[in-house]
Amino acid sequence: MKAIVAHHEISGPAHSLEAIRAARIEDAATKTLGTLVGQLFGSYVVTDGNGGEERDDDLPGDVISFRTRVQLSLSAQDYAKTQADLKDLVSLRNTLVHHFIDQHDLWTVDGCRAAQDELGSAYTRIDQHFEQLRGWAEHMDQARRLA
Repeated sequence: MKAIVAHHEISGPAHSLEAIRAARIEDAATKTLGTLVGQLFGSYVVTDGNGGEERDDDLPGDVISFRTRVQLSLSAQDYAKTQADLKDLVSLRNTLVHHFIDQHDLWTVDGCRAAQDELGSAYTRIDQHFEQLRGWAEHMDQARRLA
Protein backbone atom coordinates (compact mmCIF):
# COMPACT_ATOMS: atom_id res chain seq x y z
CA MET A 1 0.00 0.00 0.00
CA LYS A 2 2.89 2.33 0.77
CA ALA A 3 4.23 1.83 -2.75
CA ILE A 4 0.87 2.71 -4.30
CA VAL A 5 0.51 5.86 -2.19
CA ALA A 6 4.11 6.89 -2.91
CA HIS A 7 4.12 6.22 -6.65
CA HIS A 8 0.61 6.81 -8.02
CA GLU A 9 1.27 10.49 -8.77
CA ILE A 10 4.16 12.87 -9.09
CA SER A 11 4.53 16.43 -10.25
CA GLY A 12 7.14 19.13 -10.25
CA PRO A 13 10.05 20.61 -12.14
CA ALA A 14 11.81 17.98 -14.25
CA HIS A 15 15.13 18.55 -12.50
CA SER A 16 13.55 17.85 -9.08
CA LEU A 17 11.46 14.77 -9.87
CA GLU A 18 13.86 12.26 -8.32
CA ALA A 19 14.03 14.23 -5.06
CA ILE A 20 10.24 14.63 -5.07
CA ARG A 21 9.82 10.88 -5.62
CA ALA A 22 12.24 10.10 -2.79
CA ALA A 23 10.37 12.47 -0.47
CA ARG A 24 7.04 10.79 -1.32
CA ILE A 25 8.53 7.37 -0.57
CA GLU A 26 9.96 8.61 2.73
CA ASP A 27 6.66 10.25 3.66
CA ALA A 28 4.64 7.11 2.90
CA ALA A 29 7.07 5.02 4.95
CA THR A 30 6.15 6.96 8.10
CA LYS A 31 2.37 6.64 7.71
CA THR A 32 0.12 4.26 9.60
CA LEU A 33 -2.06 1.78 7.75
CA GLY A 34 -5.17 3.83 8.55
CA THR A 35 -3.58 7.01 7.21
CA LEU A 36 -2.49 5.21 4.04
CA VAL A 37 -6.02 3.90 3.44
CA GLY A 38 -7.34 7.44 3.89
CA GLN A 39 -4.83 8.82 1.38
CA LEU A 40 -5.60 6.06 -1.10
CA PHE A 41 -9.28 6.94 -1.44
CA GLY A 42 -10.05 10.04 -3.47
CA SER A 43 -6.49 10.13 -4.73
CA TYR A 44 -5.69 6.72 -6.25
CA VAL A 45 -9.05 5.00 -5.84
CA VAL A 46 -11.78 7.23 -7.27
CA THR A 47 -15.38 6.84 -8.39
CA ASP A 48 -16.28 6.72 -12.08
CA GLY A 49 -16.26 10.22 -13.55
CA ASN A 50 -14.57 11.75 -10.51
CA GLY A 51 -10.91 11.55 -11.43
CA GLY A 52 -9.93 14.84 -9.88
CA GLU A 53 -9.07 18.13 -11.43
CA GLU A 54 -5.80 18.88 -13.14
CA ARG A 55 -3.90 21.58 -11.31
CA ASP A 56 -1.33 23.50 -13.32
CA ASP A 57 -1.19 26.50 -11.02
CA ASP A 58 1.15 24.78 -8.56
CA LEU A 59 3.79 24.03 -11.21
CA PRO A 60 6.41 26.64 -12.03
CA GLY A 61 5.91 28.24 -15.43
CA ASP A 62 9.54 29.11 -16.08
CA VAL A 63 11.01 25.57 -16.13
CA ILE A 64 10.07 22.27 -17.72
CA SER A 65 7.60 20.61 -15.40
CA PHE A 66 5.96 17.23 -15.36
CA ARG A 67 2.80 15.74 -13.84
CA THR A 68 1.51 12.19 -14.01
CA ARG A 69 -1.16 10.35 -12.06
CA VAL A 70 -2.46 6.80 -12.12
CA GLN A 71 -5.93 6.15 -10.71
CA LEU A 72 -8.23 3.21 -10.19
CA SER A 73 -11.76 4.20 -11.15
CA LEU A 74 -14.58 2.20 -9.54
CA SER A 75 -18.34 2.41 -9.58
CA ALA A 76 -19.79 4.13 -6.51
CA GLN A 77 -20.91 0.75 -5.16
CA ASP A 78 -17.48 -0.88 -5.68
CA TYR A 79 -15.77 2.20 -4.23
CA ALA A 80 -17.86 1.99 -1.05
CA LYS A 81 -17.31 -1.78 -0.74
CA THR A 82 -13.57 -1.48 -1.30
CA GLN A 83 -13.30 1.38 1.17
CA ALA A 84 -15.22 -0.63 3.79
CA ASP A 85 -13.05 -3.70 3.11
CA LEU A 86 -9.83 -1.76 3.62
CA LYS A 87 -11.17 -0.09 6.76
CA ASP A 88 -11.94 -3.62 7.95
CA LEU A 89 -8.29 -4.52 7.26
CA VAL A 90 -7.14 -1.58 9.40
CA SER A 91 -9.47 -2.65 12.19
CA LEU A 92 -8.27 -6.25 11.95
CA ARG A 93 -4.65 -5.14 12.11
CA ASN A 94 -5.30 -2.92 15.12
CA THR A 95 -7.17 -5.69 16.92
CA LEU A 96 -4.38 -8.20 16.28
CA VAL A 97 -1.64 -5.81 17.36
CA HIS A 98 -3.28 -4.15 20.33
CA HIS A 99 -5.91 -6.55 21.70
CA PHE A 100 -5.21 -10.13 20.60
CA ILE A 101 -3.47 -11.28 23.78
CA ASP A 102 -6.14 -9.66 25.97
CA GLN A 103 -8.90 -11.42 24.03
CA HIS A 104 -7.47 -14.94 24.36
CA ASP A 105 -6.55 -17.14 27.27
CA LEU A 106 -3.15 -18.24 26.05
CA TRP A 107 -2.47 -20.11 29.31
CA THR A 108 -4.83 -22.96 28.41
CA VAL A 109 -4.85 -25.45 25.57
CA ASP A 110 -8.42 -24.50 24.59
CA GLY A 111 -7.52 -20.80 24.66
CA CYS A 112 -4.51 -21.43 22.44
CA ARG A 113 -6.65 -23.42 19.99
CA ALA A 114 -9.20 -20.61 19.82
CA ALA A 115 -6.39 -18.09 19.28
CA GLN A 116 -4.87 -20.26 16.58
CA ASP A 117 -8.23 -20.55 14.82
CA GLU A 118 -8.69 -16.79 14.94
CA LEU A 119 -5.18 -16.23 13.58
CA GLY A 120 -5.91 -18.63 10.70
CA SER A 121 -9.08 -16.72 9.88
CA ALA A 122 -7.26 -13.39 10.14
CA TYR A 123 -4.51 -14.67 7.85
CA THR A 124 -7.07 -15.60 5.19
CA ARG A 125 -8.63 -12.12 5.33
CA ILE A 126 -5.24 -10.40 5.27
CA ASP A 127 -4.11 -12.53 2.33
CA GLN A 128 -7.23 -11.57 0.34
CA HIS A 129 -6.54 -7.86 0.93
CA PHE A 130 -2.86 -8.36 0.12
CA GLU A 131 -3.65 -10.01 -3.20
CA GLN A 132 -6.05 -7.19 -4.10
CA LEU A 133 -3.45 -4.53 -3.28
CA ARG A 134 -0.73 -6.46 -5.10
CA GLY A 135 -2.94 -6.59 -8.19
CA TRP A 136 -3.47 -2.83 -7.98
CA ALA A 137 0.27 -2.23 -7.68
CA GLU A 138 1.01 -4.51 -10.64
CA HIS A 139 -1.58 -2.73 -12.80
CA MET A 140 -0.20 0.65 -11.74
CA ASP A 141 3.34 -0.41 -12.70
CA GLN A 142 2.09 -1.78 -16.01
CA ALA A 143 0.27 1.48 -16.77
CA ARG A 144 3.37 3.52 -15.90
CA ARG A 145 5.52 1.38 -18.22
CA LEU A 146 3.06 1.88 -21.07
CA ALA A 147 2.80 5.64 -20.53
